[in-house]
Amino acid sequence: MATIDSNEYIRHWEAIINAVDKTSFPLSVINSVSFGTLSGTRFKFNKKIDVQFLRHSGYDEDSIQEILIRTWEDFPEDDGEMEFDVNIKEVAHIASEISERYLRHC
Repeated sequence: MATIDSNEYIRHWEAIINAVDKTSFPLSVINSVSFGTLSGTRFKFNKKIDVQFLRHSGYDEDSIQEILIRTWEDFPEDDGEMEFDVNIKEVAHIASEISERYLRHC
């Protein structure tokens, strides 16, 4: 069994996360968010918010969320797109804890 710090474990969780449609994440696991618009048949990402940098610069979670909301509101409703870069290790840790708790109580 791969440990939580192993490359195999991270690759496993990365495959799981990439396989699902991601529309929202807890702010605590987001590294950055890219915003873009539809350009022909492809999305052109033209704005990136580095959430980790904001966190390390002293912004609290409410302030970061407000920045993300205001940025999203600047994009057209019909063709705006958001892409999340998440901390795979943190997502795996949270999901593992929840799974273990659930399985203990089944």
